[in-house]
Amino acid sequence: MIIDAHVHTFPEEIAETAIKKLIENSGNNVKPYTDGTLSGLLKSMEIAGIDVSVNLPIATKPAQTESIIDYSVKSSKKYKNIIFFASVHPLNQPSYIDEVFKKIKGEGIKGIKLHPQYQNFPVDSEEVFHIYEKSIDYDIVIHFHSGFDIGFPLSDYASATRFKNVLEKFKGLKIILAHGGGYKEWEKVEPLLLYDNVYLDTSFTLDSLLEGDKTLFKLYEKYTDRLIFGTDSPWQDQKEDVEKLNKTFLSDSKKELIFYKNYKKLLII
Repeated sequence: MIIDAHVHTFPEEIAETAIKKLIENSGNNVKPYTDGTLSGLLKSMEIAGIDVSVNLPIATKPAQTESIIDYSVKSSKKYKNIIFFASVHPLNQPSYIDEVFKKIKGEGIKGIKLHPQYQNFPVDSEEVFHIYEKSIDYDIVIHFHSGFDIGFPLSDYASATRFKNVLEKFKGLKIILAHGGGYKEWEKVEPLLLYDNVYLDTSFTLDSLLEGDKTLFKLYEKYTDRLIFGTDSPWQDQKEDVEKLNKTFLSDSKKELIFYKNYKKLLII
């Protein structure tokens, strides 16, 4: 079994526009491997041999929270091999956040996605503490972008140092950190794994692993029980990433943990 814990799709009517805008934000330094739609994702999954993908939306404006939740709830009833997360925005009021978490918990949605750069907040800022508190109260996983983002080269909003501040304050928080805990700052990630309920996804790390990054290899070898397979589709090819993980020197039993066992345990699916 293979679970891709990090994909992005958009409603059919906005997918083309959204993809173009994200390419522009990157300085034309990324390319999509699907058209950004659910149908495009399903084709990619079939080619890659991926059984389940987890769709991670991002509310870049406070007003988008409700529409994202409605989309995720509706889509989760239609697509049984796609898990839909929700998203909230730091500017959503605490009382509204409570309503949101109550609703998504009732609908069986088990997580939210937050992107500090696109949502313009440092992860250790008090402005988002109410979100962390409600995530603990309702047992909701937060999947964070972590580390560098190509569209925001000067931002440290998702740095390992800031995540450590969060973990120290919110001991019961369940989080997944994309890109191995912080793209290209893997030497700072290990202290985060001393806290319970911290997982890393593998998106945009497998090339570095295969190229012999010693820090990343030691991290993945030692903390395999905290690793979750993710591709960041459509920005990486799902089939290629499956092949890359299979090419690593990690044992077959460790690959099974990464491909699906760790995620099933975290989400209890």
